Amino acid sequence: MKIILSITIAFLISCSSKPKQKLVAVKSKPDPKLIRALLDSGFQEDCDTAIAIYTTVIMLDSNNAEAYWRRGDELYRTRKYNEALIDLNRSLEVDSNFSYSQVISDRGQAKDMLLYYQEAISDFTKAINVALTKNSTIPQGLEKYYYNRANSKLKLGDTAYALIDLDSAIYFWSSHHFAIKRRAQVNTALGKYTEAMKDYKLLIQQNGDFPDDEEWSADFYYRGIAKKRTGDKTYKKDFKKAEKYKYYHGKRIYVKGIIDCS
Repeated sequence: MKIILSITIAFLISCSSKPKQKLVAVKSKPDPKLIRALLDSGFQEDCDTAIAIYTTVIMLDSNNAEAYWRRGDELYRTRKYNEALIDLNRSLEVDSNFSYSQVISDRGQAKDMLLYYQEAISDFTKAINVALTKNSTIPQGLEKYYYNRANSKLKLGDTAYALIDLDSAIYFWSSHHFAIKRRAQVNTALGKYTEAMKDYKLLIQQNGDFPDDEEWSADFYYRGIAKKRTGDKTYKKDFKKAEKYKYYHGKRIYVKGIIDCS
């Protein structure tokens, strides 16, 4: 099986490198074991190869909801949000119950990146409701769905409800450092400096002090403000770190592994 799989992957990469070559879908019934092996192999590959693998699965089985979902996620990571949205829509059309509520949430993230914030919020709300309906005792994914919805709400200026969602995300995963970071930033922006400092101290307890990295430049900036307003004289160190990475209020920060796939 490994040899066959390797040959199949090599073939599809060759085909994907020739954009003018039209690929013809296979009409015969696909081998379930081969389909499963191809889907699983995509996890081990870079984005472009994974996309080619999932494309081959779709050629073999045009109604494979998982293949559309996984290809959509890879397209999202390569910042091809419109294409990702098409695949995620197709996945839900093929099987609306596939993969819990994850596909709905992923579609919401694609919409968010396309600036369709209200539609994104609607998808995150659907994902939350589906997760609660599927398993009300252990609703999986809620910490992610609440966090994503909070971010979309913040982009619409809805800080009050965004904070409620961030609280919910942290409730379902107490170590959700992205949600804790965001809540601290929002509280700082709202002038709730004591609350913000509680979250910054919680982050240090869980993960140690902030790494000297551009990814954390916004946190140095906002923590510096919170420290200054609460009388902590070490605030200047945080401001220097933010200045080092040329952070300014509202600057978009690239988070490794979340968006890009380079």
